[in-house]
Amino acid sequence: AKICLGKKANTAPADISKQAAYVQQDDAIMASQTVREAIEMTALLTLPPAMSRATKIEKAQKMIDIFHLQSCAETVVGDPVGTAVKGISGGERKRCAVAMNAVRDPKILFLDEPTSGLDSHKAFVLIKLLKELAAGRQATVVCTVHQPSSDIFALFDDLLLLLAGKEVFNGNATKAVEHFASAGFPCPQYANPTDYFFMHVLVSSDGSAADDTRVQALVTAWKDSDLKAEANLRVETQFKMTEASNVAAPDNPASRASFGTQFSTLLMRSFNDVKRNKMRGKAQVGQSVAFAVIISTIWLQVGNDQNGVQDRSGVVFFMSANGMMNNVMGVLTTFANERGAVLREQENNMYDTLPYFLSRVAVDIPLKIFCPCLFGSIAYFTVGLKPEADAFFNLLMILVLLALCGNGMGLFLACIFPDVTVALMVAPLIILPLMMFSGFFLNPESTPVYLKWLEFVSPMKYAFAALAQNEFTGLELHCTPDQVKMMPLPDGSVRELCPIQSGEDFLDNLNIQDFLNIEACMLILAAGAVVFTMLAFFGLKLISNRTRAQSRASAKTAPYKA
Repeated sequence: AKICLGKKANTAPADISKQAAYVQQDDAIMASQTVREAIEMTALLTLPPAMSRATKIEKAQKMIDIFHLQSCAETVVGDPVGTAVKGISGGERKRCAVAMNAVRDPKILFLDEPTSGLDSHKAFVLIKLLKELAAGRQATVVCTVHQPSSDIFALFDDLLLLLAGKEVFNGNATKAVEHFASAGFPCPQYANPTDYFFMHVLVSSDGSAADDTRVQALVTAWKDSDLKAEANLRVETQFKMTEASNVAAPDNPASRASFGTQFSTLLMRSFNDVKRNKMRGKAQVGQSVAFAVIISTIWLQVGNDQNGVQDRSGVVFFMSANGMMNNVMGVLTTFANERGAVLREQENNMYDTLPYFLSRVAVDIPLKIFCPCLFGSIAYFTVGLKPEADAFFNLLMILVLLALCGNGMGLFLACIFPDVTVALMVAPLIILPLMMFSGFFLNPESTPVYLKWLEFVSPMKYAFAALAQNEFTGLELHCTPDQVKMMPLPDGSVRELCPIQSGEDFLDNLNIQDFLNIEACMLILAAGAVVFTMLAFFGLKLISNRTRAQSRASAKTAPYKA
């Protein structure tokens, strides 16, 4: 196959990809972005770094004007599937997706069924805008169109029809009716040509898929037509002219921005997402308050008697389990809303994985500090835990580290599974066994040898061990009269005894390993947060590279052969 780009003959496929933009059928745009922000972000990240920011913003505004998006420029795009984030209409969303690619000034713009899901008027408006874009910017627009109306068909310059993967027409759209009429398929005078082609020409007479006879007849009719000969002559003439000129391919009109620009732009988007996305921002704060109220209602001002021992250990375990589960599941839920958009943007080579990931983590960290501190501050005093300042701040630090560890694990699970729905199903299967080996349900001395490793990979084990030591170390306990036990002595006498007289007695029963003091547990939780976050980054990068590789493979063009 021969490829001619501009005045450059025998263009390499890599040059085509640098000059082209591709708008896929399903629009993957961050739901919390406004139309203006989405187009401006694309301009800032894909236009040449040498271009000033003001110029890029101006070009984005021109795209908003060209695609008639002024009325919805400040409206969030929204989620077209769910109802969590309501936004712009389907037609506006499609025009926004096209504008995001057109702002890059591509020489070739590919679109996969851009009119799908649009009514006839919105479809016509979009195709009309694409035609004006092609004429005004001297660009080539190539699109597959689903059931075009006669008005849309009248806008086409050229038409390519394929049947069973074979060419049956490729030329001026206005000559298609004439060609098929000469092949024995005259289109009625008032019929929509495209409807006639798809319902009477490209199928068998009974309406079923075209048989081999029909396919061969149409292929032969096109090969033997004068239009085909004329088209071949024009192509050969063009190639001879370009080969003789021996010029280079056009300069790449767009390239990615610097790391700093990528990070700052994506950081602002993540910050706006937290402000607008209730599940990512307000819901987490509200959840922290709600759980603090629940725990305070159940364990209001626990005592220092024997019942208080069980109450305090229950509070400590609940904090450990809740801190892990909430953060893992919360990340999986919120990341599902942006994962598709992120992978699509990276597939379009808008930015690297690292600046996106860092921007996401940088925005998450303040929430992972604030929410546990809010929860801990309410619960600590209403429950009546040990009234010591260092114990209070230790608890807050442990909860923050556990939240960061859970956030990292959630990101890791969201990144390694191709479908976030699957990750949501698998997460409990991973968290619950780790919870069982946290040291609350199963004593470390009773753990089977072949499952010992599960104990040491459970973040909840270290959180529970640290919180338990923080609460029970130095805690004085007592017995009410009905809690005193009668213990026999060696001489046969009986004496009254309080089973657990200090916090240390309870900690001895937990059999926490000697090396797991509070500081060691905090250090391990911090290391776990770093490790899981790094694993999440590499998982996202792997999926991103795989998506890009699949995209390149699907768009691969056969090399030129003389």
